[in-house]
Amino acid sequence: MSNHRVMISDEEYNYHMKKINSMKASKRKNYKATLRDKWGQKSKLRFINNELMNYDIHRQKYCAVMSQSQVALYPTDNHDAINSWVGALVMGGAKIEDVLNMAMTINHTGNADGKARTTKHTKNFTQHKA
Repeated sequence: MSNHRVMISDEEYNYHMKKINSMKASKRKNYKATLRDKWGQKSKLRFINNELMNYDIHRQKYCAVMSQSQVALYPTDNHDAINSWVGALVMGGAKIEDVLNMAMTINHTGNADGKARTTKHTKNFTQHKA
């Protein structure tokens, strides 16, 4: 397995695992769902080899999905590459909730509802709709 992992909230992780565990053991391999990133992009979520896996389009393979509490307990070694300042703070021992709140504050776009605007162009004016 690759060193690349995806972190999701404990609530979302528990939601998917609850749905998977409610299925028959022979049907669990057929579990399919999607995750959305902060930009609204969908990615495939599958249950492969008794583990939640998320498809990474950049690496063109599945990466393990871990909950926030699992990441906090995950041992680090010299082979792990920290790819972001959020990962560096979490691996450095900072509380996950504080780091995620800080990241959400920094990355906030000011969009109250998170929806993209649509525009209607005519010959004489442009109308913006939320």
